[in-house]
Amino acid sequence: MEGMNSVIRQDMKMSEILLRNHSLILILERFSIELGVKEKTISDICEESNVNTDVFLFIFNLHNDISYLSKSSFQKLDIRVIISYLRKSHIYYTLEVFPEIIKNIRGMTTSNKKPENLMLERFFEEYKKEVDEHFAYENNIAFPYILSLLDVGNKTKNQTNYTISEYKEHHDNLEEKLDDLKRLLIQYLPPQNDSVMRRKLLVSLCNFEKDLMVHAMIEDNILVPLVEKLEKKNS
Repeated sequence: MEGMNSVIRQDMKMSEILLRNHSLILILERFSIELGVKEKTISDICEESNVNTDVFLFIFNLHNDISYLSKSSFQKLDIRVIISYLRKSHIYYTLEVFPEIIKNIRGMTTSNKKPENLMLERFFEEYKKEVDEHFAYENNIAFPYILSLLDVGNKTKNQTNYTISEYKEHHDNLEEKLDDLKRLLIQYLPPQNDSVMRRKLLVSLCNFEKDLMVHAMIEDNILVPLVEKLEKKNS
């Protein structure tokens, strides 16, 4: 059964949750938690894996239900955990999601080289380039700056003119163009005896879109507020 209607709690058995929503297995990987969870609860597994339970539950619940709201209060020590999670998400998108999407698009263009199909491939290649640039900015500029704030002895990095407000301004809506791509496939690209490949492509795009939306919510609702507090404290 895909998804759960109730909020996931720390006293629930991890195995039961994963059997109800197998997509959450991906989230375990990003926290370096392996399968073979036996009868252990989320709390047990987080403690064994040295993962903050509140952070884990927030992200787990968001992926289970994107409308989930939490009243949890996060601490500055959670920043390293969050950034590690986000970086592993970047790796997953780059090494697994993008190749799968490109493979499905090329499956369509190989069998039918109509201009519409070739346009589809160009559209995604341009989108991928934009996303790669966004990830590079986060990995090479934003995240190192944020981590430097945690190192109180690192005066040179902390005295940079860069602030988290620049990160917020640079935070593009990457999901919007994915929606355009889905609309192209659903509404405008004429049938070409490619229903199976088109369906596989749409499923990949929809899964990626949801994952990316949660990714942005984690940055906006946990990471940015924590860093803003840290900047005020260090100023």
